[in-house]
Amino acid sequence: MEPGHMPAPNPHTALGASVGNEQTNAHADILWVKQALRDLGRYNPQRETLPFIDRMLLEAVRAYQRDRGLRVDGLLRPGGPTEACLRVECARVPRRPLP
Repeated sequence: MEPGHMPAPNPHTALGASVGNEQTNAHADILWVKQALRDLGRYNPQRETLPFIDRMLLEAVRAYQRDRGLRVDGLLRPGGPTEACLRVECARVPRRPLP
């Protein structure tokens, strides 16, 4: 995401653009996915969390998709099934800070 540029809020999605290999991967979107998966106990980095796609994140996304019966492609799209499931589940659990 460009400095100073914030996408317009959308009440139906947490992502501004797609996240995954060869996707837009805006820093804010990557951090949202990492935070959501951490809140659900599915992403537990040992180091500082950076706004980049990493293997641990892709594996966590694919495992989440598999466990929820979603298409296992490692991608999250604004308003898509993986993003929607994460939003619903995260609304029910306490937030766990990222390192």
